[in-house]
Amino acid sequence: MSRPRLLPPQVGGSMRQFFCCPLALLAVLPALAGGGKPEDGPQRQKPATAASEYQALTDEYRKALEASDRVFEKARTEEERRKVRADFHQVRRKLVDRFLTFAEQHPRDKESLAALFFVLHPDIHAERQAADRAVRLMTRDHVASDRLVSIVRLLAEVDHPIGEEPLRAVLKKNPHRTVQAHACVSLALILKGRADRSPPPRPPG
Repeated sequence: MSRPRLLPPQVGGSMRQFFCCPLALLAVLPALAGGGKPEDGPQRQKPATAASEYQALTDEYRKALEASDRVFEKARTEEERRKVRADFHQVRRKLVDRFLTFAEQHPRDKESLAALFFVLHPDIHAERQAADRAVRLMTRDHVASDRLVSIVRLLAEVDHPIGEEPLRAVLKKNPHRTVQAHACVSLALILKGRADRSPPPRPPG
């Protein structure tokens, strides 16, 4: 379950070196939003607004990323590069909030889970408040979904210590064995990581 981590860009390097993983992430989001089985409950005819709104958000993020890359390429000093990264961080933070609002407004659309996956992905560096909100939405709206495999695997890798509670909720409430198996593995990895970080016990006496 290892995955490449973002590294700070080298002086004189491309902005894309810093944000290449989010670009790869955008490439897999359509697959997460499509396919699979419908959510539990009767299927109802839905307008295409959720899919088009979701696509517009991902397109906007991609364009902002590419625009930042072009500006970064023209930067001549480290101060200018820091400003480009800081400016993009603000753009990304606002878009993360919009992805969350989208997921909240479309709880029964398959694109909702893809939006939550985007927010929780470690390469997006969502702030703790945003990550907490994403986990709450996942637990409230999707805990019994058969589409949760990608997110429960992701919860073992998020930078914030927020994965244990939603994974336990999935193990308790999700009826799908494949989802439960991945949730069990992710929870085990979280608990092992916590144990590995704990200080060794003091010797007696």
